[in-house]
Amino acid sequence: MVIFLENEDEGNVLEDTYMGTTLTGQGYFMSNYDGVTHPSQPNYIAYISGSQNGCTSDSNINIAKSNVADLLESKGFTWKNYAESYPGNCYTGANTGTYYRKHTPFISFTDISKNSTRCANIVPATQLATDEAAGTLPNFIFYTPDINNDGHDTNSIFLGKGIVGAGQVDATAYNHYSSLATVESIFGLGNLKLNDATAPIIPFVCNAASATSTTTTTTTITSTNKSATATKTSKTTTTKTITTTASTITSPAGCAHSECSTGTALTSDCSACATAVCAQDSYCCATSWDSTCVSE
Repeated sequence: MVIFLENEDEGNVLEDTYMGTTLTGQGYFMSNYDGVTHPSQPNYIAYISGSQNGCTSDSNINIAKSNVADLLESKGFTWKNYAESYPGNCYTGANTGTYYRKHTPFISFTDISKNSTRCANIVPATQLATDEAAGTLPNFIFYTPDINNDGHDTNSIFLGKGIVGAGQVDATAYNHYSSLATVESIFGLGNLKLNDATAPIIPFVCNAASATSTTTTTTTITSTNKSATATKTSKTTTTKTITTTASTITSPAGCAHSECSTGTALTSDCSACATAVCAQDSYCCATSWDSTCVSE
């Protein structure tokens, strides 16, 4: 589950004791995570498509390009965008009440907005509780707060329990392309061959992605400004199963980086990682396919 909050200065967030001390201690704090640009909408577009795709403002835009929903569906995974105050029925207006289209990126892609079946995956946020109760949560969830709850005019929040390395600070330079690349690796989607193809993958999702027969949802809280960012794993929805042997792990074909999809058997400490690019990929080599991590 991915939740985007609106831009708030990192310093303002961290001044709050609960945000800056309590939750950063529970979460995985990425101190050098940046948005892609300003204003808001291009960041949302970049997150789900690997590029701004010509989006430079918050005005309505219609994009005829591929996005993460295409990758998910091609691999048999389900998705939904739950949006607070969304009126439903594939509404394409700029705003109504406290709902703003600019924060609901899937509606801006014509292969979704012009396809009633796919557009039905954009639903009011109230549907989330209904789907959870019915056991029909999709594999991938993008949650859009409305203008009253998005942190822009209220505050920002971290979610923290249950993640790998709680309390750690990661100073790696990440952005929204890294978040997209991380989702692509979790589900074994490949990539969109844009900025997501080379973005560093965030390592905190090791347990969520790697444990055999694990059922998890990964929840990311982020902001379009330079942000204090943290993540947790929470309620259940099926991800993927990884089969391992006693001493070696084989990189799956769906790994986001092509160098990791060659089927090379890696030792449990990854010392046999085949290429320099792969060796630098902490998700494919040093984390996800580490037998210790897989067994957790």
